[in-house]
Amino acid sequence: MKTRTPVPSDRTATSTPDFDDSIDRTRKASAVDAAALPACPPAWRSTSPEERGRRLRHLSEDHRAEALDAGEELIHLADHYAADFGALVPDPAKIAWVLDELRRTLGAAHQIERLRAFHAERAEILTHDLFTVLSEVHREFEHRVDRVPVLAERYRQLPLLFAAIRRDISDGIAAANARREAAAAKG
Repeated sequence: MKTRTPVPSDRTATSTPDFDDSIDRTRKASAVDAAALPACPPAWRSTSPEERGRRLRHLSEDHRAEALDAGEELIHLADHYAADFGALVPDPAKIAWVLDELRRTLGAAHQIERLRAFHAERAEILTHDLFTVLSEVHREFEHRVDRVPVLAERYRQLPLLFAAIRRDISDGIAAANARREAAAAKG
Protein backbone atom coordinates (compact mmCIF):
# COMPACT_ATOMS: atom_id res chain seq x y z
CA MET A 1 0.00 0.00 0.00
CA LYS A 2 1.56 3.28 -1.03
CA THR A 3 1.71 6.10 1.47
CA ARG A 4 1.33 9.72 0.72
CA THR A 5 3.01 12.63 2.38
CA PRO A 6 0.33 15.14 3.41
CA VAL A 7 0.65 18.54 1.79
CA PRO A 8 0.70 21.33 4.36
CA SER A 9 -2.46 23.43 4.10
CA ASP A 10 -0.47 26.58 3.37
CA ARG A 11 0.77 25.00 0.11
CA THR A 12 -2.58 23.93 -1.34
CA ALA A 13 -4.01 25.27 -4.58
CA THR A 14 -6.60 27.22 -2.60
CA SER A 15 -4.11 29.27 -0.60
CA THR A 16 -3.36 32.79 -1.70
CA PRO A 17 -1.33 32.68 -4.92
CA ASP A 18 2.02 34.40 -4.96
CA PHE A 19 1.06 36.48 -7.99
CA ASP A 20 -1.42 39.26 -8.55
CA ASP A 21 -4.07 38.65 -11.16
CA SER A 22 -7.72 39.42 -11.79
CA ILE A 23 -8.90 36.04 -10.47
CA ASP A 24 -7.07 36.55 -7.21
CA ARG A 25 -8.33 40.14 -6.89
CA THR A 26 -11.89 38.95 -7.54
CA ARG A 27 -11.48 36.11 -5.03
CA LYS A 28 -10.37 38.60 -2.37
CA ALA A 29 -13.05 41.20 -3.12
CA SER A 30 -16.07 41.31 -0.85
CA ALA A 31 -19.42 40.15 -2.12
CA VAL A 32 -22.45 42.31 -1.58
CA ASP A 33 -24.66 40.91 1.15
CA ALA A 34 -27.90 39.86 -0.55
CA ALA A 35 -29.86 41.23 2.42
CA ALA A 36 -28.40 44.68 1.69
CA LEU A 37 -29.86 44.76 -1.82
CA PRO A 38 -33.20 46.46 -2.27
CA ALA A 39 -36.13 44.30 -3.20
CA CYS A 40 -38.15 44.91 -6.34
CA PRO A 41 -41.09 47.26 -5.78
CA PRO A 42 -43.98 45.32 -4.21
CA ALA A 43 -46.37 46.24 -7.03
CA TRP A 44 -44.04 44.82 -9.71
CA ARG A 45 -44.70 41.52 -11.36
CA SER A 46 -42.96 40.32 -14.48
CA THR A 47 -44.79 40.80 -17.76
CA SER A 48 -44.41 37.90 -20.16
CA PRO A 49 -42.12 38.52 -23.14
CA GLU A 50 -45.07 37.81 -25.45
CA GLU A 51 -47.19 40.48 -23.76
CA ARG A 52 -44.36 43.02 -23.87
CA GLY A 53 -43.76 42.19 -27.52
CA ARG A 54 -47.41 42.73 -28.34
CA ARG A 55 -47.95 45.95 -26.37
CA LEU A 56 -44.64 47.83 -26.45
CA ARG A 57 -42.97 49.60 -29.34
CA HIS A 58 -39.35 48.58 -29.62
CA LEU A 59 -36.35 50.73 -30.39
CA SER A 60 -33.03 49.13 -31.14
CA GLU A 61 -30.45 49.69 -28.43
CA ASP A 62 -28.29 51.08 -31.24
CA HIS A 63 -30.74 53.99 -31.50
CA ARG A 64 -31.31 54.60 -27.79
CA ALA A 65 -28.69 57.36 -27.57
CA GLU A 66 -30.27 59.17 -30.50
CA ALA A 67 -33.70 58.81 -28.87
CA LEU A 68 -32.34 60.33 -25.65
CA ASP A 69 -30.82 63.20 -27.65
CA ALA A 70 -34.10 63.79 -29.49
CA GLY A 71 -36.01 63.84 -26.20
CA GLU A 72 -33.50 66.33 -24.74
CA GLU A 73 -33.91 68.52 -27.80
CA LEU A 74 -37.69 68.61 -27.28
CA ILE A 75 -37.25 69.60 -23.65
CA HIS A 76 -34.75 72.36 -24.48
CA LEU A 77 -37.10 73.72 -27.12
CA ALA A 78 -40.16 73.54 -24.84
CA ASP A 79 -40.81 77.28 -25.32
CA HIS A 80 -41.37 76.66 -29.05
CA TYR A 81 -42.82 73.18 -28.69
CA ALA A 82 -46.52 74.05 -28.36
CA ALA A 83 -46.35 76.65 -31.17
CA ASP A 84 -44.43 74.27 -33.43
CA PHE A 85 -46.52 71.15 -32.88
CA GLY A 86 -49.86 72.26 -31.45
CA ALA A 87 -51.80 70.95 -28.48
CA LEU A 88 -52.06 67.33 -29.62
CA VAL A 89 -48.46 66.30 -28.85
CA PRO A 90 -47.35 65.06 -25.42
CA ASP A 91 -46.58 67.59 -22.70
CA PRO A 92 -42.84 68.40 -22.47
CA ALA A 93 -43.06 67.71 -18.72
CA LYS A 94 -44.07 64.11 -19.49
CA ILE A 95 -41.14 63.80 -21.89
CA ALA A 96 -38.78 65.18 -19.21
CA TRP A 97 -40.14 62.70 -16.65
CA VAL A 98 -39.77 59.76 -19.07
CA LEU A 99 -36.20 60.79 -19.95
CA ASP A 100 -35.24 61.15 -16.29
CA GLU A 101 -36.76 57.77 -15.37
CA LEU A 102 -35.16 56.10 -18.39
CA ARG A 103 -31.72 57.48 -17.50
CA ARG A 104 -32.11 56.40 -13.86
CA THR A 105 -33.30 52.96 -14.96
CA LEU A 106 -30.49 52.52 -17.49
CA GLY A 107 -27.92 53.63 -14.91
CA ALA A 108 -29.29 51.19 -12.35
CA ALA A 109 -29.48 48.39 -14.94
CA HIS A 110 -25.86 49.01 -15.94
CA GLN A 111 -24.69 49.00 -12.33
CA ILE A 112 -26.75 45.90 -11.53
CA GLU A 113 -25.35 44.11 -14.58
CA ARG A 114 -21.79 44.93 -13.49
CA LEU A 115 -22.64 43.73 -9.98
CA ARG A 116 -24.21 40.55 -11.43
CA ALA A 117 -21.15 39.93 -13.60
CA PHE A 118 -18.82 40.44 -10.62
CA HIS A 119 -20.82 38.06 -8.44
CA ALA A 120 -21.13 35.46 -11.20
CA GLU A 121 -17.36 35.55 -11.77
CA ARG A 122 -16.68 35.45 -8.03
CA ALA A 123 -19.07 32.49 -7.62
CA GLU A 124 -17.23 30.66 -10.42
CA ILE A 125 -13.87 31.31 -8.73
CA LEU A 126 -15.10 30.30 -5.29
CA THR A 127 -16.79 27.19 -6.72
CA HIS A 128 -13.40 26.27 -8.19
CA ASP A 129 -11.78 26.88 -4.79
CA LEU A 130 -14.39 24.73 -3.05
CA PHE A 131 -14.00 21.94 -5.62
CA THR A 132 -10.21 22.06 -5.22
CA VAL A 133 -10.49 21.76 -1.44
CA LEU A 134 -13.08 18.99 -1.71
CA SER A 135 -10.87 17.13 -4.20
CA GLU A 136 -7.96 17.29 -1.77
CA VAL A 137 -10.13 16.02 1.07
CA HIS A 138 -11.66 13.31 -1.12
CA ARG A 139 -8.21 12.13 -2.17
CA GLU A 140 -7.32 11.72 1.54
CA PHE A 141 -10.72 10.14 2.21
CA GLU A 142 -10.14 7.53 -0.52
CA HIS A 143 -6.64 6.92 0.81
CA ARG A 144 -7.84 6.32 4.40
CA VAL A 145 -11.41 4.97 4.24
CA ASP A 146 -10.36 1.31 3.99
CA ARG A 147 -8.15 1.64 7.06
CA VAL A 148 -10.55 3.88 9.01
CA PRO A 149 -14.09 2.65 8.22
CA VAL A 150 -15.72 5.21 10.50
CA LEU A 151 -14.88 7.83 7.84
CA ALA A 152 -17.50 6.29 5.53
CA GLU A 153 -20.13 6.74 8.24
CA ARG A 154 -19.00 10.21 9.20
CA TYR A 155 -18.55 11.69 5.71
CA ARG A 156 -21.48 10.74 3.48
CA GLN A 157 -21.85 13.73 1.14
CA LEU A 158 -18.23 13.77 -0.03
CA PRO A 159 -18.24 10.31 -1.66
CA LEU A 160 -21.73 10.96 -3.06
CA LEU A 161 -20.47 14.12 -4.77
CA PHE A 162 -17.50 12.41 -6.37
CA ALA A 163 -19.57 9.39 -7.40
CA ALA A 164 -21.99 11.77 -9.15
CA ILE A 165 -19.07 13.54 -10.86
CA ARG A 166 -17.61 10.21 -12.05
CA ARG A 167 -21.07 9.17 -13.30
CA ASP A 168 -21.48 12.45 -15.22
CA ILE A 169 -18.03 12.04 -16.77
CA SER A 170 -18.84 8.43 -17.79
CA ASP A 171 -22.20 9.51 -19.22
CA GLY A 172 -20.51 12.33 -21.15
CA ILE A 173 -17.89 10.00 -22.58
CA ALA A 174 -20.57 7.45 -23.52
CA ALA A 175 -22.68 10.15 -25.21
CA ALA A 176 -19.64 11.44 -27.14
CA ASN A 177 -18.78 7.90 -28.25
CA ALA A 178 -22.40 7.31 -29.34
CA ARG A 179 -22.39 10.54 -31.37
CA ARG A 180 -19.07 9.58 -32.97
CA GLU A 181 -20.38 6.09 -33.82
CA ALA A 182 -23.62 7.53 -35.24
CA ALA A 183 -21.64 9.97 -37.37
CA ALA A 184 -19.35 7.18 -38.60
CA ALA A 185 -22.35 5.02 -39.50
CA LYS A 186 -23.88 7.86 -41.56
CA GLY A 187 -20.65 8.71 -43.33
